[in-house]
Amino acid sequence: MNTSSMSLPPSPNRGNYFSGESPPTLHPTGDMQKLNRSAMSNRKKMYRSAINEEGDQNAQAHRKPLIETKFVEWSSRRFAQSNKNRTSNRDIESAVYYEKDWRYARNASIRCEASDEQRRALSCRLDYQAFNTRTAVPPTLLQLHPFDQQIAVAGNDYFAIWDWGTGAKTTLCQNKSTRMNHSKVTALEWINAHDTAMLMVAADDGTIKLWKPCEGTGRGPTLISAWQAFTDLKPPVHSGIVMLWEQWTQTLISSGDTRLLRFWDAECELKAFDIPTGTDSSVTCLDSTYSSICHEWQPSFNLLDFSVSDENGCLFSEEAEPAQGPRTGLCVAGCADGSVRLFDRRCPPNEARCKMWMEHPGKVLAVQMRDNLVISGSSEGDIRIYDIRRNDSIHRTQAIQNYGMSCLSIHRSAHTYAW
Repeated sequence: MNTSSMSLPPSPNRGNYFSGESPPTLHPTGDMQKLNRSAMSNRKKMYRSAINEEGDQNAQAHRKPLIETKFVEWSSRRFAQSNKNRTSNRDIESAVYYEKDWRYARNASIRCEASDEQRRALSCRLDYQAFNTRTAVPPTLLQLHPFDQQIAVAGNDYFAIWDWGTGAKTTLCQNKSTRMNHSKVTALEWINAHDTAMLMVAADDGTIKLWKPCEGTGRGPTLISAWQAFTDLKPPVHSGIVMLWEQWTQTLISSGDTRLLRFWDAECELKAFDIPTGTDSSVTCLDSTYSSICHEWQPSFNLLDFSVSDENGCLFSEEAEPAQGPRTGLCVAGCADGSVRLFDRRCPPNEARCKMWMEHPGKVLAVQMRDNLVISGSSEGDIRIYDIRRNDSIHRTQAIQNYGMSCLSIHRSAHTYAW
């Protein structure tokens, strides 16, 4: 017998996989029941955690967070705005930044030069003629640019801008009216004079228009905005519309042949409120404690943040320090009946008038506020200075003897005036 062809029988402890038996398991038979019990316990834990989740949320609601931010609100407001020119305005290597940097440095140099001239003006004669020209129509309004060599001139329904350094006329435009056949320009104001300036023009038809000069292009000015300031001007028209621009508060004060002082919010492009003047006479001139403040002096206006921001529009910032002065918020109006009226915009409109002086014999031509003092001049040639804490004038002088004045201009910072 050949023993080499014979093999040992299979071990009784090992199953034959080819005979239909199941393969060996990797765990004991009782492990499956343990897995089922552990799965059920995990489900119960999940249910318990789901039930306790509301209690955890209530507990977290009463907890005070360690850090509070407004990042979500800021992001929603930030990215909801247009991103045009955002990168170029913030980029310190952009041409826009260099242009503004040069402009602000030039403004600072002009201020230093002007302060020296103001000291010399008290002891020297001003006999140097810097500019002389002829216009097509008799000029009725003049408005000098505070920094550039520009002067705005208006007559009838035309206005023009001249370069008084070269004598060239850079802008000429007709302020057409859709309500009247012949309207007359009654007020001019430079807007954003410390940066890219625009010219605001008011007419006797009750309209106010904002123009942007296009220098060096050979084109006329571009109309930026226009609105109807008053619709019920009193006839006959004497003053039309007079206005005052406040660069710091972004507010336009308008009045004229009406019984109201109307305040416009330029940032919201809406009327803010009205203050009754308390007289039937026309308002001929305006001034306020905010009118002489330029924004680039303020800490909120710097080279790294001169674009349109989220909360404060293009110029105003809530974090900035308030305007310096003992009487912020006051405004003064000169009237055709010779009265000078002081108003406080912080009071209710019907209680805003806090002082009235009735000393001028003629129409008030110009008023100006300097801290606690009010300077005014009338068509009869008299100049008066008032203290807002007193009921009478503290100083009076007769600038012109036996003749009347047709116009008067008081310097904003120097102790001089011209007529």
